[in-house]
Amino acid sequence: LLLLYLCLVLRPSFARYDEKKKWMHTPAPPEDRLMNVCDLLSEQHLNMFCYCDTKTLGNATDANCWLFNDGEPEDSPVWNSFKTQRHLTKIIFHIRAVSILPYVPTRAFKHLPKLKTVEIVYANIETVEPFAFANLTLLQDLALTRNRIVNLKKFSISFLPDLKVITLGENRIGELGREVFVSLPSLRKLYMERNNLSLIHEGAFSALYSLEELELHGNQLSVVTRQTFKGLRSLRRLDLSANSLSYLADGTFMELPSLEELIIERNSLEAIDQGALANLEFLSKLYLAQNYLRTLPPNLFEDCRSLRFVSLRDNSLHTVTYQVFQPVMHNLLNGSAYLIIDGECHSITTM
Repeated sequence: LLLLYLCLVLRPSFARYDEKKKWMHTPAPPEDRLMNVCDLLSEQHLNMFCYCDTKTLGNATDANCWLFNDGEPEDSPVWNSFKTQRHLTKIIFHIRAVSILPYVPTRAFKHLPKLKTVEIVYANIETVEPFAFANLTLLQDLALTRNRIVNLKKFSISFLPDLKVITLGENRIGELGREVFVSLPSLRKLYMERNNLSLIHEGAFSALYSLEELELHGNQLSVVTRQTFKGLRSLRRLDLSANSLSYLADGTFMELPSLEELIIERNSLEAIDQGALANLEFLSKLYLAQNYLRTLPPNLFEDCRSLRFVSLRDNSLHTVTYQVFQPVMHNLLNGSAYLIIDGECHSITTM
């Protein structure tokens, strides 16, 4: 009887001990366990692998991360695990052709305050959400090429004080609204070539007062106005080639007093107003080739006293008067200057 009593009393205690022992040795669920993102070889449940300059915990500065199969969901524990490599200064995300990444991995970036270079390529990020990179105060170079981006929300690329270069080429952006680019005091270059841009809202670039180079070639722009370029007082190079512009009105580039190079080749230009190039005191290179211009208005270059290179090849010019080039003739007579007029030009008069 005593033995039976002891068994009945002690059995629940042993059961509780076994349960506690089992709990102590059960590994933490994946969502609670931090993984070294530079050493994911054993994490076979993940669809991502990163090659780093070192696997040592907390010591890597450069990472190339590949997503494959179905990629990783936005709430994947791997993004939180980037806190194991807080010293990364450069990260590139490559998305395999059969994989997906439909969002900017902001959850990873918030753990990487030292990042200076971020590149994402071949993702399918339809929309860049507000403050997608807001914590990266040291970021200098942001490249989002070939990601099928359609929408840039307000403040999507903003509040990045050290950012110098933004590359958004070869996406599907059709419209650029206001307040996408805000508080970017160091930005020097913005590349948005080969998108579907047909509309740039007035003031879309108004906060980019330090921008020096703007690439918009290969889009579908049919109209640009003075307000399109409002705020770009430091811009030195503007590429509008391979768009659908047919007309340049008076004062179109009035907001660009520092402009040195203007490229409007391969558009559908048929007419340019006399004051279209007003206030371009420092313009030295002008490319108007492969358009449909039949004539040029007198005094078109009145304010362009630094102009030394003009290309008008492959237009439909019939008559070019001396009066058009008279304000810059002293430059064009220089041995290093170029005036290119070919195609159907029938006469050059001095009247």
